[in-house]
Amino acid sequence: MDLVTLLKFEHAIFKVRFSLMYKLPDDAFWEEFSQLHRFIVDVHAKAEDLYVFPLFPEKEIHPFAADHKLIQSFGDNLLRERDRRRFERYVAVVTYHNDHEELEVFPKVGRSLPIAIDVIENYGIENYIKLMGLDPRKL
Repeated sequence: MDLVTLLKFEHAIFKVRFSLMYKLPDDAFWEEFSQLHRFIVDVHAKAEDLYVFPLFPEKEIHPFAADHKLIQSFGDNLLRERDRRRFERYVAVVTYHNDHEELEVFPKVGRSLPIAIDVIENYGIENYIKLMGLDPRKL
C-alpha cells in the first residue's frame, strides 16, 4: 500500500467514525471527537502537507492547504465551545475537502509514495492502530 491509498483508506474511516459519533452521549462524543480531530490535524493533514502537496504548484494546491488550516481552526473552536450542533458542519467541511482531494489531487500524483511512517511514529504507532485499525508498519 502506498501513501495515497492509505490516505483514501483514512478518508473512509473518517466517514464511518463520524456517522457513529452522532449516537454517542456527550462525554464519549467529545472524547472521540478530540481524538479524531487530533488525528486529522496531526497525522492525516500533516502527511498530505509534507508528502503530497509539495508535488503540485502552490497555486494549484493552495485551496487544499488552506482547507487544512480551516479544518484545524474549526475543530479547535468546536472543542473549546463544545457545541454539538456545529459538528455536522465540521463533518461536511472535512468530507467535502476529502472528496475533492480524491477527485482533483490524488489522481494527479502519478507515482507511488511511501507511507509517511515518520508522521505516524510522531503521533504514536499504537495510537494509530487504535484509531485506524491497522498497523502501518505492516503495509
